[in-house]
Amino acid sequence: MKQMTVEQVMGDFGAVLNRVERDHEEILVVRENHHVARIVPEPASQTALEVLGDLYQALDDRAADAWSKAIASLRTRGTLGELRQSWGS
Repeated sequence: MKQMTVEQVMGDFGAVLNRVERDHEEILVVRENHHVARIVPEPASQTALEVLGDLYQALDDRAADAWSKAIASLRTRGTLGELRQSWGS
């Protein structure tokens, strides 16, 4: 984690943000030897599949098969709008 003074950050805030974004590095902002803020990069966005990708490892075979079949049936039932409004039919 990089440490910068308030004056350094204020000197070129845009460049500091670019660095945080580019290097995915936190910056600790210090004033008079006291930590006053932390600039933290946003986590990379993930799809639902990436977020839940390892879930199958936590399930037993029967539960994993049931989950897989449920997902497959949702894919073949209709449009996303129909799935969201399934109670309307």
